[in-house]
Amino acid sequence: MPDRTDLVRELTAEHRAVDALFDAVRATPPGDPRRGRLAAEAAARLARHGAAEERYLYPAVRRYLPDGAAWAERLADRSRLDGVLRDLDGRAPGDPAFTGLLVALVEEATAHALEHEQRLFPRLTAACPPDVLRDLGERVRAARRAPAAAVGPAPRGSWAGRLLRRLFGMAVVAGQPFQGRLEEELGQRAALEPPAPGPDQHAGPGRTASAAK
Repeated sequence: MPDRTDLVRELTAEHRAVDALFDAVRATPPGDPRRGRLAAEAAARLARHGAAEERYLYPAVRRYLPDGAAWAERLADRSRLDGVLRDLDGRAPGDPAFTGLLVALVEEATAHALEHEQRLFPRLTAACPPDVLRDLGERVRAARRAPAAAVGPAPRGSWAGRLLRRLFGMAVVAGQPFQGRLEEELGQRAALEPPAPGPDQHAGPGRTASAAK
């Protein structure tokens, strides 16, 4: 039986899936209609990936990292990526602006993946209980397999929520955001666990509170 996945592995695998789509775009001749389809698929993957981060990653970051609130607030700001996707939306591969916007999209998505994988994920892995990471990883995997309507909307007003509504017409329902419910659940679990180690106990070289600044 294969090992259970965890949150970090699932999100890293999603980064690699987007990378593969970008490679396919680069291998397609300029002006080829397939470029538009591949770019649209990459945008859709980025939208659902952003929704997964807002639902599952950032609540855990806030809960288990001593500087987690600052990390989550900064990383949840996707204004530049959102702007590129907004400008790219609906453009045909033959549009003069298409290639430049596609390059900007690759740069923004790559920077996002590198910061998460090289700076955030190691700290979260050291601070967050393994069973919590496994549980959140299973939720990400289940959400990926489910139809978009079954997964439900991203938190109200979020970058992913706006993009999902633009791409798929998904509505945001009233009521407590999913993110709030998960943070409440993580808080209840944390109350039953030993206190998390302080930053000096689990932060390796380069992994200090100033990393979020």
